[in-house]
Amino acid sequence: MKKPIKILIIVAVAIGVIVGVAHHFRQQALSHMVGQMILVGFRGTTPDDAAVKDLAADIKAGKIGGIILFNVDVEQGLAAGLSMPEVRKQIKSRNIIDVDQVKRLNEFLSDAARQGGRLPLFVSIDQEGGAIVRLVPEHGFDMVMPSAKEQSKLDMNQINSLYAELGGRLHVLGFNVNFAPCVDVDVNPESPAIGARGRAFSANPERVSEYGHAAADGLKKANVLSSFKHYPGHGSAGTDTHDGMTDITKTWQEYELEPYENVPAYTMVMVAHVVNGRIDPDFPASLSQKTINGLLRGQLGFRGVVISDDLQMGAIYNHYGLAETLRMSIMAGTDILLLGNNLQYTENLGRIAHTEIMKMVKEGKIPRSRIQESYDRIKKMKQTI
Repeated sequence: MKKPIKILIIVAVAIGVIVGVAHHFRQQALSHMVGQMILVGFRGTTPDDAAVKDLAADIKAGKIGGIILFNVDVEQGLAAGLSMPEVRKQIKSRNIIDVDQVKRLNEFLSDAARQGGRLPLFVSIDQEGGAIVRLVPEHGFDMVMPSAKEQSKLDMNQINSLYAELGGRLHVLGFNVNFAPCVDVDVNPESPAIGARGRAFSANPERVSEYGHAAADGLKKANVLSSFKHYPGHGSAGTDTHDGMTDITKTWQEYELEPYENVPAYTMVMVAHVVNGRIDPDFPASLSQKTINGLLRGQLGFRGVVISDDLQMGAIYNHYGLAETLRMSIMAGTDILLLGNNLQYTENLGRIAHTEIMKMVKEGKIPRSRIQESYDRIKKMKQTI
């Protein structure tokens, strides 16, 4: 073989290797960015549990960017023939047994992200107060958080101090995200998901905003991020999105948007699964480009992280399935996809979701640029904790 030909072959091979390596690193970067968008629930209480080991491996590999802990395993309870009120009493059936155990579990999973050289893991919990708490005295968590309705009797300084104390308690246990406060306006005091459970501060949207900011600021003092929920407003709903599609078209009031007009930089916005035909007649809020990209980001000017409510709630999961739910939510403008994995349990759900999203990017159903946008917002928020 002549020398020039040999040189050409060597050059061609070298170029192929370089292109292959570049593609590999590009895919690795994409995989990590997609992983940051996934926040998942799981079963298990200790680092020795097989499901926890699998979860840690996925976190270390960059396929999962956040976790959520529950005290009750809903699916197992219902499968055992318990009613929902009975299920809620099974407070040591999921991830939380006692505070020392929770601290060890959170440390183990957070360390998996560090070992993989990843961004900090979002370690989250729902600790609103009242009916919505995951850490209770039976777990050795001796701070009893009153409901938002009861909190409304306090002034703003007291609210700020209350949430600073709560944040401090959570931070010690390894949590850095609390899905609170609930800033739904108490439009319908009998609303089964909000008003009837004491989750609203007030029927006055201005007061709700004040309470929300005081609470979020208190949590941030303890290095715990917060989440305003449930955008675009769940306070008028006559049904619960856990059970099925909730239409608020006729009951929703435009003033329910006021708490979302000046959201603090250290606060996410959680989007509800409600249908509001006055904003989007075709899709529920969590899958609606008009509601998230159009109204929240466009008109209200929100520039921070948008997180979905649990995408496995009956209002969504039963209608669209996993892959389509993920695609629509991402394309609507959601940054973090919350998969509680509790109402319906799927082993290694985070890994499955990651695979589905990677596939859809490859197929052109989701632009890589859309993933990059969310990653940039998540990274910016994680750099504050």
